[in-house]
Amino acid sequence: MMTVFRRIPTVAVLTLAMATLAAAPADAWKGSEETVDGVLHVKNPSEAIDPPMTIELDEVYRLGGWDGGEDEFFGVISDMLVDDDGNVYLLDAQLSEIKIYDPDGNYLNTIGRAGEGPGEFRGGNRMFWMPNGDIAVNQVFPGRVVTLSKDGTPGEDFRINAGPEGEMRILFSADNAGDNIAVVYGTNSFDQATGKWGQIRTLAIFDANGDELHSLTEADLGMNINAPVITEAMFDGFWNRMMCSDDGRLVYAPKLHDYELVLANADGAIDRVIEREYPEHKRTQEQIDETLEVYKGFTQQIPNPNKTYEIEDVHPPIDFGGVFFRPDGSLWVSVSRGSVDAPDDQVGLFDVYDPKGRFVRQVTLKGDRADGDAVFFVGDRIYVITQFINAAMAAQGGGANAIDDEEEPEPMSVICYRSSDLDGAANIPGGPADSR
Repeated sequence: MMTVFRRIPTVAVLTLAMATLAAAPADAWKGSEETVDGVLHVKNPSEAIDPPMTIELDEVYRLGGWDGGEDEFFGVISDMLVDDDGNVYLLDAQLSEIKIYDPDGNYLNTIGRAGEGPGEFRGGNRMFWMPNGDIAVNQVFPGRVVTLSKDGTPGEDFRINAGPEGEMRILFSADNAGDNIAVVYGTNSFDQATGKWGQIRTLAIFDANGDELHSLTEADLGMNINAPVITEAMFDGFWNRMMCSDDGRLVYAPKLHDYELVLANADGAIDRVIEREYPEHKRTQEQIDETLEVYKGFTQQIPNPNKTYEIEDVHPPIDFGGVFFRPDGSLWVSVSRGSVDAPDDQVGLFDVYDPKGRFVRQVTLKGDRADGDAVFFVGDRIYVITQFINAAMAAQGGGANAIDDEEEPEPMSVICYRSSDLDGAANIPGGPADSR
């Protein structure tokens, strides 16, 4: 089983200033702090400060699905944003457009379209707000960030400058980091003599001119195209477990199978590393087989019929896309023990950290969710995007629904939830609250 969790930037101003936010009493925390190579490491035990909490989410509206109207048809929803008025912007990677709905789920407008011109994009996978209030859409290849206003008026593209040897860069992700842009880019290489294809995937901070300021982490990916071996690390890593806050701070998980989170400032300087004791979570053989099918679905376009797969026998502790900042300054982390074999009425299980990186409590969110759905946080609202994995695989010609001619794939839908109890979970008094 594979459960997907994703993120969106919060709308309220996020404050992580350590001197201004109170949190749980220090003597209640059983962890420790240690400076390693000049960086503060916050080492949390497996036990949280406060007892677990269960929050029943209240449904606000649903869009799409079998019952959706003509303005609620989606191809592949890949990301979403919410503006200061509570309007929701849904990025459709397959249709190359952005649908806009008001806070009650009423359709407002569609902006953007497929193409190469100003305000046009193909296969956009991420969105974020530019400092001037425009919407930025990340296009993977050719790598560019397309901008357009809320009414669809095209703006100027943001492009990162070529590397030292002029190599073309593929943009896997981009997000606003204050006045800078956090970018995950890849540079490819190929050795004709050995048949080795390689890619270095890098998380870096760029300025508004597209110049790289600071490289944070990288992964060396590659394979022999004559005998390709598909590993989880090739398709899953820090680029799926990162988020920027509204004040430009960045959190990311650098290692797929370690419970470790790096918190960096907008200029790329490392603020602290958050760790937690998390016992190894073994996969069953059924779960290994199901994960294998997902990777086969996403690699249909690799032409070599002799390709093989290496699937890990343990779950990554932090879920795909499972890191979220909230407006009160807390950090929520979706963990595998709350997504694997979770009941259909459980959106997820989250470790909640205060601004200092201390493990405050675990929170179970109750609401409709199924295998392969995606989850987005914003303010006091949580969005579940159904059929996320199936839709993404179908768009690439893979996946059970995509190849089953006898069963019509279920359309994607968006479920909007709200709860006023989210702000109290982290015990952070004085944090800003979202009024919606």
